Amino acid sequence: MRRDFISRNTRKKYIEIADKLTDWLASYWEPENKMNYLHPNINTLHCFSGWLIKAMIQRYERSKETRFLDIAKDLTWGLAMTLCITDHLYEDGETPLFAITCVGARGCVDYDCSPNLCHEKDLAFIESMGELMKHVSGSAYSKYLSMQALVLPKDSWSSAWTQDQRDLNLRTNYDNWARGLTNLAFGINPSSNPYVQIFDQTVANKSLNISREREITVINATSSKQDAQISIPYLKNGTYQLYYNGKPWKKSTAHVLQAGITFSVPPNTTIKLAVKAKKILDENNLSEKASKPILLSDLTPFEAQRGVGNPQPVFQTNRTFQGNPLQVGNHSYQYGLGLAANTVLFYRLNKKYSSLKATLALDNETLKLVNPHPSVNVTLFADGKLCFESGKIDQNSAPLEIEIPLNGIEVLTLRVSSNFDDEGDLKHDRINLINPYLIP
Repeated sequence: MRRDFISRNTRKKYIEIADKLTDWLASYWEPENKMNYLHPNINTLHCFSGWLIKAMIQRYERSKETRFLDIAKDLTWGLAMTLCITDHLYEDGETPLFAITCVGARGCVDYDCSPNLCHEKDLAFIESMGELMKHVSGSAYSKYLSMQALVLPKDSWSSAWTQDQRDLNLRTNYDNWARGLTNLAFGINPSSNPYVQIFDQTVANKSLNISREREITVINATSSKQDAQISIPYLKNGTYQLYYNGKPWKKSTAHVLQAGITFSVPPNTTIKLAVKAKKILDENNLSEKASKPILLSDLTPFEAQRGVGNPQPVFQTNRTFQGNPLQVGNHSYQYGLGLAANTVLFYRLNKKYSSLKATLALDNETLKLVNPHPSVNVTLFADGKLCFESGKIDQNSAPLEIEIPLNGIEVLTLRVSSNFDDEGDLKHDRINLINPYLIP
């Protein structure tokens, strides 16, 4: 429950209860070196330790008693190290795999037991690290954060190290909240150097002010200096003050920060980078209505992704997804988007348009495909709210004309998905958005 949704009296009662619980836990765990001898079968602690760490940190912030922060740190390392050894071996067949979280390989937890896959790792991690990184730094934390980033996209050991998290993964590898938020925390601010990871505490803390400020940890877990260009996107247009390890560093603009700033990161280091809004520019004139209709296909989405692992192409403009002319039945079309499952496109409309008019249709080429037959579902979101859902579209579906109200909408999201049929085979799941006109 978010603090600003709780009345003052209710919050006081919650804090009294939290203080009793943290006092009891501290009395059991103090001195903190008791935690060096926790029972080896610690999965249960691992699953709920994220909230215990948060509770201890928040108690430290209220009381300034360092014992609570010390216990939070040790809980974190219990979380990290007790699940960091597996029964797998390197390719030499002799060397044990260690220093990775067990979710990256089968053998140390019941990997397939639950649809909430990876909650043992990601939920505890994302619930605690946004709070903890305000108070810790150094080489050990650089390696822990780096391990979490590296193991994040692995769904089996045979495919480990084949996927790249440097680009924001708009479709997460598993459909669970913890994996998605952890993925976003590591992916929202791209780094040009794969050895420099970026962890965004603003995401971890679920801040609603993320378009005006960021709390970021820049990570180099290697033994050599690393240079990287780091992009900080999605900030409102304006000027920003940057802080480097808590000290004022320089001023910049949203445009420059999105394009990227250059960092030289010492070995085995975490750098704290804070971005705070100084002045947000007046955006009223950005929302003046457009003077004439425009094709959505003439706009460039500000984010676009298809599937997992960023396969290319993501979509085609004024062509089918296969790159051929747009032909539906006896008609040829000059304008449109060629799309395939699973794709997400984001467009900035800046409140300029009142509606979108278009036709959804399978092209003649796609209609002939078999093994499997094409099958897609198209959804549209206006400022994050579902405003259109096509239902299943397949070879038996007629072209579907759509008109979507967009008054006052800043961002339009277009999503094409499969219908979870054909045992996950998506290769023929394609559709076209024909003559997609945005109307003022």
